[in-house]
Order: sequence, then C-alpha cells, then structure tokens
Amino acid sequence: MLNVTNLFELDLVRHFHERFGVLRDRFEPQETLFGVDRRKLEKRKTSFFIASGCPIATTTLYRAQYLQEQLQSLGHRARMVEWFAECGIHLDEALTYDVIVLYRLPMSKPLRTLIAQAQERLIRVVFDSDDLIFEPELIDQHRAVRNLSPDDQQLHAAGMRRYLETLEACDTVVTATPLLAEFARRRAKPAYVHRTRHGGEMNALAQKTRSRLGKRVSV
Repeated sequence: MLNVTNLFELDLVRHFHERFGVLRDRFEPQETLFGVDRRKLEKRKTSFFIASGCPIATTTLYRAQYLQEQLQSLGHRARMVEWFAECGIHLDEALTYDVIVLYRLPMSKPLRTLIAQAQERLIRVVFDSDDLIFEPELIDQHRAVRNLSPDDQQLHAAGMRRYLETLEACDTVVTATPLLAEFARRRAKPAYVHRTRHGGEMNALAQKTRSRLGKRVSV
C-alpha cells in the first residue's frame, strides 16, 4: 500500500523551511530539517517532455517548439519530440521528466501505457490543444468537416474520439484560448490557457525590423 503521507512530506517541510526561515537560522545548521535532508529542500527547476502528434509544421512550431524555448528561457529542462506515428512513441525517455506535455496526440496503445506508467510515478501528464479536436458531438459545427463525404466524416469523428480519450486520461489540460479551456472543464478536467506566441528567432527578426524602421511594427 502506498503511504500517501510521504508524498507530501517534502512539500510540508519546504513550507516550514520558507515560512520560518528566520527562526531556523538562529540555530546551528543540521544535516536534516524536520527529518528531511536539507539538500532535498533546495529549489530545483521542473523538467518538461513535450511530444507533438501533429505533423503540420507550423502548429508544432508554435505549440511545441516555442513552448520548449519558453520553458528553457525560464531555466527549466525541456525537450520536444515529434510523435507523428505510434511506432515513434518511446516511453523510457519521457518517464525521466517531471511533466509530460502531449500536444494533439490521439490515444493509442503505447500512449495509454505511457500515461498509466507516468501517473504511477506521480509524473504530471498534460493534454495540450489549440483547436476543438476533442468534442466529437460538435463535429457538425465544423465548416470544413461538413464538406467531407459521410465516410470521411465518420473517420474524422473517430479521430476526435481518440483525442478525447487522451484528454480524459491526462491530469490537466492546457489550451490556446479560454473557450477551449471551458470545453475541457466541461469534461471535469482542470484547464488553463497558455496563449500561442512567437519564438526567439521570430522575435529577433521583429526587433531587427523594428530597429530598421524606427517605429512600432504591427501585424
């Protein structure tokens, strides 16, 4: 049986460590604090494993690669990989990270195994989406889908159900817009908005253009 008190021990002691640091420093330092090794109380950066399941280059760039850049700029360890096919899903490396972000990855056997093993190890698994790909009941409201043949519409709906399976299996959802987050919350999932933004290279080019023109550039 899992002793859940051990899961919160470090956080609790870290709270005391930060809240009552003045009192702590009045006494000679010991190797342990409330029974916990002081080295474990040192703040460390979180590591992120970002997997993109969308072969469209621009969306992977904006939602996965640029997310990696943002996290790295904050001092976190982050790695982005492309999992466009089930055979490309490799569990071992992903399970060495603190957080696994799954961008547009439909459920599959290896993905289900990854999520289960990650959650057993208390690794947070996040479903990320920038489009309403996880509501098969609303498929008739997609203009592009309405132009498909009945067989293709059924195929598209099946794909959306697989995205929904991934969402429901994950711990948390991150979306590009508040509306998408609201749809995720209707599925009883905690959801947060992380806007799609530009990356370092694009920002550098914009700054260079702005400097050359000598005024603010709007798109």
